[in-house]
Parts: sequence; structure tokens; C-alpha cells
Amino acid sequence: MYLATGMSRRESEKEMLLVHVSWLVCTTIAALGILVGPVIAMIVVKRKLHVPWRYFGFGALIFFLFQVISRVPIIEVLTLAVGRTVNSSVLLFVLWALFLGLTAGLCEEWGRYLGYRWFLKREPKTWNLGVAYGLGHASLEAILLVGVGLLVLIIEIVALSYTPATTASQKLAVTQIVSVYGAQPDWWELLALWERVWAMCFHVAMSVLVLQSIRLHTPRFVWLAVLAHTLLDTLTALLPHYLGHVAGAITTEGLVAIAGLFALWLLRCLRRRMREEDAASEMLPDAVPNISEARG
Repeated sequence: MYLATGMSRRESEKEMLLVHVSWLVCTTIAALGILVGPVIAMIVVKRKLHVPWRYFGFGALIFFLFQVISRVPIIEVLTLAVGRTVNSSVLLFVLWALFLGLTAGLCEEWGRYLGYRWFLKREPKTWNLGVAYGLGHASLEAILLVGVGLLVLIIEIVALSYTPATTASQKLAVTQIVSVYGAQPDWWELLALWERVWAMCFHVAMSVLVLQSIRLHTPRFVWLAVLAHTLLDTLTALLPHYLGHVAGAITTEGLVAIAGLFALWLLRCLRRRMREEDAASEMLPDAVPNISEARG
């Protein structure tokens, strides 16, 4: 929608879209990848690991309980209350980023732990369980916090592009979209898809790491997951702020990719370790309790 007058209908139709078509295509690919990709991943994992759907469902439920309806609303209220104050000081901003990372780590990792204890208490505590549980958690996070937002953005841009602006608020929205999204590289929103792929790997690894605390009856693995989660979230909040929009975003996505690769390595190590522990417990049933059947 361009508001210039004296333009023929055919010319106006050619220039109606507020952003480049290639930007819209890339953003649509990112949105579909984030919305559909996790579902495909769960179907593949279910068939490959032969796990029931309830494992994915409980992982998603824990994310919903400990983030969507609890932490996220509180953080939004706090942001409105202290946002200007935090941005006025370097130290306060760093502390705020650390607070966000720490609360995310505490809520999500201890939420996973409680989910194992509440909903999966009598299930065998296997590597397969941890992977499915973590993937359910990561999938709902990707869909709700990123995928839905991109889909709404696409709908909003298309709607504003082909609806004449009649009010001051509509004209302001048009101006903001042109200035923000029209100035971005066309591939920019694909970074969100890249980030979600590696973030999901990270979440699955943290889920299995927390599961090890249940298996070995020690909280230290939960605290390790909290530490890793806090560090990653804090750095991803600080880097774009201090390195600039483009450089900070690219650096952040590189960091998330490194965390994802580390997560894949950790998953492999934990699978080998858990299978060795289960094999040892099966060989000595009288001397060593079967930790894979432990009742959390």
C-alpha cells in the first residue's frame, strides 16, 4: 500500500507490498520451518526411538506451565516497570540480562526435573525418554515464541499492504514497517530458523542432562543445566546490545550454533553413559538397583 496519488491501478498493484517480495518469501520459509519443522522432528523421533506421544506432551506441558503462564507474564510486567531504568546503565543492563538468563534456567531446568517427578515417575528413565521429553519442550517453545510471531508479522504486513490506510495509527504502522522490515536484508528472518534448530538441540541435551539427576539421585546435573542455560541466555541478550544489530545478531547465532553442536556431542556422551549404566545394573540385579527403572 503506497499512498501516492495519481498512480494507475496496475502501477499501484505492483508497488502495494510494503517489503521486498524476497523478504516475504524468506520470512515465510522461516515461519513454516519453525511451525512445521518441530512437528516433523517429533514424528521422526517417535518412529526412530519408539516412544509414546505422552513423553512429548509432558515436555510441552512443562514449558507451558513454567514459562508461558508463569515466568513470561512476570518478565513482561517487570520489563514495563524497569525497562527505562535498566537501559540507562551498563551495569544495570548486564544485571538485567543475567537475571533474565538465570530465571529462564531455573524455571526451565527445575521445571523439567519436576515434570519427571510428577508426570513420569513410574516410567523407565531412559535416554529415549529424555530426548522425547526435551523435544516436546523445545517444539512448543519454538512454535509459540517464534513461529507464531513470524506468522502474525507476515499476516500483518500483507494486510496493511493491501488495505488503504485511513487512520493515523494505520499510517504510523505502515511507516514503521517500511522503516524496520524494509531496511532489513531479505534473508534476515532466516536467522530465526537457524537459531531455533540449534536451540532445540540444546533443549534436548539439557533435558537428558536433568534426567541423569533423576537416575543418579543427585541435583548436580540439574544445576549444571541451569548454569549452561543461564550462560547462553545471558550472552544472547548482551551481544546484540553491545555489538550492534547486525554484528550482534550474527555473532549470537554463531554462539547458539556452537551451543547446539556441544549439545549434540553431550547427547552422544550421555547415551553411551546411560546405556553402560543400564547394562551394569542388569548384570548385577541383586547388588545394583536398576536405575533405568528408578522411581525418581
